Amino acid sequence: MPDIAGSIIGATVKRVEDPRFIQGRGRYVANLPEPAGLLHVAFVRSPVPHGVIESIDADEARQMPGVVGVFVAADLDIPDIEPGLRMVAKEMARPALARDRVRMAGELVAVVVAESERQAVDAADTVWVDIDPLDGVASAIDAAAEHAPRLYPEVGTNIVWDNNPDF
Repeated sequence: MPDIAGSIIGATVKRVEDPRFIQGRGRYVANLPEPAGLLHVAFVRSPVPHGVIESIDADEARQMPGVVGVFVAADLDIPDIEPGLRMVAKEMARPALARDRVRMAGELVAVVVAESERQAVDAADTVWVDIDPLDGVASAIDAAAEHAPRLYPEVGTNIVWDNNPDF
């Protein structure tokens, strides 16, 4: 890949942080003392690559020790993450937490906030997400096929941007 002037794309980048970590002198956030009142989060993720969210049951998690809150998209007024490129359809904006549909395995569907990391993780494990699975695809080539399942049915295509008309 050629160097692009003024960019790290395709360029060799000297990693200046490596020596201190290799020599055991690195500092990790997990090793710093926790400030008073610090809260921890754990995310609940979709176990399926594509599907419609039927329901999310977080009642058990909300009752667990140390849990401050469990939130799904409907609880939060977070704007979608707008596509960063003009050529991407606005309908393909990504929600911070999936609302009605998941479009990839591991997509965030809920967030648990608790007093400790362990409490957050344990509570997240009790959140039940009922997702009606839809057909998915495993590659970009399959996703571009004419009759492939649509991640954004309202757009009518899975192709975000086509810079190769012969594709």
